Amino acid sequence: MYWDEVIKMKTNENIKYDGWLDRYLLGKVSEITTLIELGCGWGDDTSFLHTLNCNLISCDISSESMKFIHKYFPDIETRQFDLREKFPFQNETADYIVADLCLHYFDNIELNRILLEIIRVTKTNGMLYVRVNSINDTNYGVGQGKQISEGIYMTETGKKRFFDKSNILNTFKIFKIIDMEEVILMKYGEAKIAWELVLQKM
Repeated sequence: MYWDEVIKMKTNENIKYDGWLDRYLLGKVSEITTLIELGCGWGDDTSFLHTLNCNLISCDISSESMKFIHKYFPDIETRQFDLREKFPFQNETADYIVADLCLHYFDNIELNRILLEIIRVTKTNGMLYVRVNSINDTNYGVGQGKQISEGIYMTETGKKRFFDKSNILNTFKIFKIIDMEEVILMKYGEAKIAWELVLQKM
């Protein structure tokens, strides 16, 4: 698997949390009982989330990701699964869910199913914090590979999707959109353009 090979090359020196969740979560620690992190990778956000006083469950499809998290964050609960499958959680498990730069690897049908699973496992009025590729993300893949539908390209590593504002509004319409902003990320060296979303289950 592509991500297994990527994560095999990582060490704790590669963990780079860029602070994006601070303004959303630091003042709400008392409200969080269970937080599910989707697509945790090599723990950029995990390094912050594990400092919160909550039941954190970090998830990824990659077995190497799970090994990495266990090595550097041994007290964190993990689950390995494919987001395209039914999530291994009971209904209304999570107060909050974080999905950072992991939901843009799926086509419309796959992503719609994933969002319905997120709805199922999130408590009423629970929050979802998301970042996804912007259509303006020229340094990281826009236009690369074979275009298979609007904003979606098939690359050597699989599908990559890029969103404009109308795509965001349509794709995430099953949630109440609390905030949405196109942001510049510098965590990878060159500027990466992404959408940052705060969503609520109603």
